[in-house]
Amino acid sequence: MLRRFGAAVAARNLGAPPTGPSELFRLVRDLPYRRPSRPDALAAIDEWCGTCSTKHGLLQRLLAASGIPSRLMIATYTYRWTATVPPPPGMAAVLADGPVPDVHNFLEVWALGAWAAVDATWPLGGERLGFSVNAAWTPGAPQPVACLAPYRAWPVPADQDPSAYKARVVRSWCGADEPRRERLIAALSEAIRDSGLA
Repeated sequence: MLRRFGAAVAARNLGAPPTGPSELFRLVRDLPYRRPSRPDALAAIDEWCGTCSTKHGLLQRLLAASGIPSRLMIATYTYRWTATVPPPPGMAAVLADGPVPDVHNFLEVWALGAWAAVDATWPLGGERLGFSVNAAWTPGAPQPVACLAPYRAWPVPADQDPSAYKARVVRSWCGADEPRRERLIAALSEAIRDSGLA
């Protein structure tokens, strides 16, 4: 996995192959925010993109290959616009009907005797769009999670396929608002692309 990821980094002229967890975090964070054709880590590498689920699935596998334990987390919350800048037009259209129930993935990484949150969802530069971006990661230091409080989070069960498990949680949590959630994700991807961050 590390070799394949390093080759993709080199092929895109993004510098030398990553040498440590902080560099892996940076590279995964800066993948353009959009869904790859398949919800898995290899598609994220091959298509050089991801959402919260594919980015954190990829980062988890890269950290595991580096000998660093982590667990994939899932969180339920309600998305609403809280930034001081106006929302991009596509997001404003979705949010015109009110907040949107959402389901988010992030990691908890074991370091210094404790689990600490790591969130690589938004690429650097996303803060100008109003997104909460984690600029760097030091193992052992918890990061803010890219979902709004209050949220409920728990580890994805180790015996479950993460994408199938998330799909069940989305159906349960979002209910009739699932189509709005899909439009929100598309609008987020479009905002990132249109900003030049993709």
